Amino acid sequence: MVNEIFTLAQYVESETAHRNNITEQFNPPTEVIKKLKLLHEIMVLPLIKELGAYSLFITSGYRSPKTNELVKGSKTSQHCKAEAVDISYFINGQKANLKLYETVKRLDLPYDQIIKEYGNNSNPAWIHISMSERNRRQELVIQ
Repeated sequence: MVNEIFTLAQYVESETAHRNNITEQFNPPTEVIKKLKLLHEIMVLPLIKELGAYSLFITSGYRSPKTNELVKGSKTSQHCKAEAVDISYFINGQKANLKLYETVKRLDLPYDQIIKEYGNNSNPAWIHISMSERNRRQELVIQ
């Protein structure tokens, strides 16, 4: 679950990094921490206020280069730049990620990309939200 108050742990958690003893995943540089705090304040906090802290779960935040390589992430992944977060939303124990997607759009959050990832178009497995100076306003679906 996502807290209203920024905690680094929720943005750097990685089972892959734990299994492979990638300590750099859990001790990111100061610049990464600053960007994660900004991501939390601008993108995640409005969602917490709208949908509730106990129904949102970060499934992927920052990824160190080694972690990103192991999960077969894109070499240009915004996760490695602390510009992206993957979030799932639950209502009564059921995934409601389409509502999360629609809430990001309704709140007009300044996303660079919003992606419905896997699952299907009406019930994505999670929502990828990123922000950057490019501010492309891209809406994508990955299946």
